[in-house]
Amino acid sequence: MKKKSIVVLLIGCTMSFPTYANTIITFNTPAVAFQDGYGQGRPYVEGDYCMSTVNTPGNYGSIIRFNPLTQNALVPNNGTVHMGVTLFANPWLQKTDGGPFNLIGLDLAEYSEYTNWVNSVSMVGYRQDGSTLTATLAIDRIFDGYGGVNDFQHYNLNWKNLIRVEFHSTCFSMDNIEVLAVPEPATILLLTLGGLILRKKR
Repeated sequence: MKKKSIVVLLIGCTMSFPTYANTIITFNTPAVAFQDGYGQGRPYVEGDYCMSTVNTPGNYGSIIRFNPLTQNALVPNNGTVHMGVTLFANPWLQKTDGGPFNLIGLDLAEYSEYTNWVNSVSMVGYRQDGSTLTATLAIDRIFDGYGGVNDFQHYNLNWKNLIRVEFHSTCFSMDNIEVLAVPEPATILLLTLGGLILRKKR
């Protein structure tokens, strides 16, 4: 009798399991006609993820969503809105609930024709177990002009079990950050048990 009650409980839990699929942070929402800045105290939020600047005294850096089709200066262009990182911004990315995620890859480019001296972008990923991952990604510093070929380069990282990613470079642009939410250990256990029960039932 006790065994049957446990089985019913687990089957009930499987009905509300979340799905875990890759998400691409595009910076396209909400719509922006020209540009929109996000400084200290105003993070950018898209879906389950947020990006903000480092909160330190005297830090006036910001992250700015640019619409390349309406700019009066030459900025990287891939046909959609992207995020530019100003001097001293040093942004970070994490889930809004602080949960774990994987960073699959992202697109990087220059900031604008006036700040085209940055050769690379340095990143640090902080993992659940306290370890860190690092990468320095070179950018080509080539502008293809208004309406030209995509100025962004794509980088595959496949960083796993992160709680936060920091960008330790400034004056660059980013777009199309591909992430994947990671289920918590308790959720993994329920998924496994639920799958075993359903298989046994069949």
